[in-house]
Amino acid sequence: MGGPKKEDTYVDTTKLQAVFLNTGQVYFGNIKSLNSKYFVLTNIYYLQTSNTGSSASATNANTSVTLVKLGCELHEPYDQMVINSSQVTFWENLQDNGQVAKAVSTFQKQNPNGQKCTDQSASSSSTSNSVQSAGTSSTPSTTSTTPATSTKP
Repeated sequence: MGGPKKEDTYVDTTKLQAVFLNTGQVYFGNIKSLNSKYFVLTNIYYLQTSNTGSSASATNANTSVTLVKLGCELHEPYDQMVINSSQVTFWENLQDNGQVAKAVSTFQKQNPNGQKCTDQSASSSSTSNSVQSAGTSSTPSTTSTTPATSTKP
């Protein structure tokens, strides 16, 4: 009577979640299941940063942040991750008016049949569908929600 709630009761199934790993990587998606051993995440997106500009110094280089839909990487994974719970620092439900949720919603409206991966060449280059891109900021809080498609080298 009145004991602690199971953690999975805190998952808002109508919202996206952010899952923060102890490696520093963050995945955005829908937690479908979680227990003391693992999390199952679907509808997965992640942040990708790249430095632009000609400066070799990291302090003078421009940093671009892009939200990428999982699935078109070289190994073409399914849109599901099983994450060891011991690797998760914390997770949270996201509000619909946040930049990530808005960018995901825009991407889904523009791609009602899912993302289309282009054929991968035998070289090390690959193409991914970017959802959100940023200008010249080192923090994701200033990212634009304008969807874009970019090619990774």
